[in-house]
Amino acid sequence: MSKKLVVFVILGLAISGAIFFIFYKSPARLEQKVSDSSDSSTVAFIMPASQPDYFPLRDFNVSQPTIDARAAVLFDTRSGRFLYQKDIYKPVPIASLTKLMTAVVVLENVDLNRDIQVPVEDLNVDGNGADLVKGEKIRGNDLLKLMLIESSNDAALVFGTEAQKQGVDLVKKMNNKALELGMNSTRFTNPAGLDDNALSTAADLVKLVEYISKYHKPVWDILKTKSLDIASSDGAVIHHVVNTDQLLGKIPDIIGGKTGFTPVALGMMMLVINVDNGVSNLIGVILGSSDRFSEISKLMGWGKTAYRWQ
Repeated sequence: MSKKLVVFVILGLAISGAIFFIFYKSPARLEQKVSDSSDSSTVAFIMPASQPDYFPLRDFNVSQPTIDARAAVLFDTRSGRFLYQKDIYKPVPIASLTKLMTAVVVLENVDLNRDIQVPVEDLNVDGNGADLVKGEKIRGNDLLKLMLIESSNDAALVFGTEAQKQGVDLVKKMNNKALELGMNSTRFTNPAGLDDNALSTAADLVKLVEYISKYHKPVWDILKTKSLDIASSDGAVIHHVVNTDQLLGKIPDIIGGKTGFTPVALGMMMLVINVDNGVSNLIGVILGSSDRFSEISKLMGWGKTAYRWQ
């Protein structure tokens, strides 16, 4: 046999061996063989290489809750996983949850250390009575507290007027911020959330809440304040504000929450709680509910029972 023929034979055997290894012995092929096996009692699943990455672990003996809201989500911040979801990508009116984005844009674009004068056209915008007094001056930081704790529509619109004076189109900034955060199904039309044509989704709101948690943590201190007396700049007017979140003091480890309601949008609730002494946070959102506090409580309680983080 010539040397040239021997070389060709050896080369052919090497190529054949490589092909055999790739198609029959490679990890991907072995995994396919495992998944094709009819003996499911022998191989139920392949364990992940890094077990902690798969927390929280689900206890499937705890059945999912029935949520009647139009949309709902429960999100685990540690794993970045949706633990519960119902129509989370469906755009619906979000009422005063709008004020979460209003707060973000105000904090990033408006000088809150100056006094803001209250114009009469921004008072009693919802027909439920004025939250402020015509012509009074109030510090921007205090106006923010009034807007978030009491969910004041007047305060939100005063911010819109003041932002315009400072050269800022508040609603335009809100929509631009939504796009920046990947909230692609969200559209704002005013700072208060009174327009039911303004829409968002449960999934988009999770992105907003995560952003607040990362860049504007003091917002949570405001949102978990049960009540507060806020004075005008000259001290002549005192506003006693009470938080619209009825779950403060009833659910342990609340980081913060925000309510919303219009007759069309129905009840809204966003709530963030801590689990397992700081191991993770749960973000819960209920949109379009006739019993928002009960449903968010049910969702949070289920999450803490159905999952474990350690």
